[in-house]
Amino acid sequence: MGICAELVVRGQVITLADPCGGTFTAAGDFDRLLPVSGKSSDVLARVDPYGHAIVPGGDMAALASEVALLLTQAKQGPERCGLLRLQALALAGQAEPDAVLRFSGD
Repeated sequence: MGICAELVVRGQVITLADPCGGTFTAAGDFDRLLPVSGKSSDVLARVDPYGHAIVPGGDMAALASEVALLLTQAKQGPERCGLLRLQALALAGQAEPDAVLRFSGD
């Protein structure tokens, strides 16, 4: 199954326009690039590919920046689309005071 990330605002999973076309409610397909470590990956370093993690709204801008760095390593296709979706979730979440990004691993 892999890692799945959903943006939750006031208890509701949010649907967004998909950067790769259509709409989406969750991001995935970027498992190969995790786990990450290092000072420039403070938020993504908390994501456990086999567990669960919550990223609060205050960390969404940093997450979007970390994803931008990972995009340089992503393969074209589902992996890149998954990261673009994750970035879109983070960008949308930073505008919502009650937003959390919920990661679920397999």
